[in-house]
Amino acid sequence: MSENKAPCITEPAIVLANVQAVKPGHDEEGRAILLTPLIPVDDTWFQATLIYDLLRHGVAWSTVKSRYSLAKRNSRKRIVAYVRERGRKVYDRIDRPGATTYKFLPVPLHDGL
Repeated sequence: MSENKAPCITEPAIVLANVQAVKPGHDEEGRAILLTPLIPVDDTWFQATLIYDLLRHGVAWSTVKSRYSLAKRNSRKRIVAYVRERGRKVYDRIDRPGATTYKFLPVPLHDGL
C-alpha cells in the first residue's frame, strides 16, 4: 500500500541583486530564486514593500522575520496592511549610482495575502 504524500515545496532562495524590486528568477541549476534590492537605511516603506513582495512570492513569514530581524510589533498583518494602504515603494532607476529615486506603484487588487 503506497502512502499519499504532499509534494515538498521549497521556498525560493533570497538573493541580493541590482534590481528595482523583488524579481523572480532561477539559479544556474534551475532552482527558483528571488532577486532582491538592498534596503535603504531607515526606509520603513521600502522595507515593508520588500517584505510584502517576498510574502507574495511564497517566502514564509518565519523566514522574513529572522532574515530581517523584525521587531515584534511588525506583524505580517500590519506590514501587509501598511503596503496595501500606501502602495509599493520601489527603486525608479538603478543605473545611476548616487542618484537614488523611487516610484510608487499600486498593489494588485487581489494580492493573495
